[in-house]
Amino acid sequence: MPRIGQLRETVEIQASSRGPTDSGGQLETWALAHRCRARVEPLTGAERLEAEQLVAAQGYRVTIRRPPSIEIKTTHRILWSGRVLTIAAVQNLDERGRFLAILADDQGLA
Repeated sequence: MPRIGQLRETVEIQASSRGPTDSGGQLETWALAHRCRARVEPLTGAERLEAEQLVAAQGYRVTIRRPPSIEIKTTHRILWSGRVLTIAAVQNLDERGRFLAILADDQGLA
């Protein structure tokens, strides 16, 4: 279980919404759902072939105190130090629901 002093980074949990554009299409926008302190740990990187190009992927474990205002889902994303992290899984670290471990993949700079 992390100690509060280990939550040294500031992250934003963002939620998406879709709305119509003037041309009749759909526009996805992201808005702040929750801002908090976190512990961000890099996991083992990997490489994969995507569209015939080798792409490096970096995973992270983001540990936060569970926010009382929202339920974090894989449809949310994390903004951390100008980087966008897509959420792959959310794990409850203890039975009391005090801390969450979020497994996320780096999608590059925002």
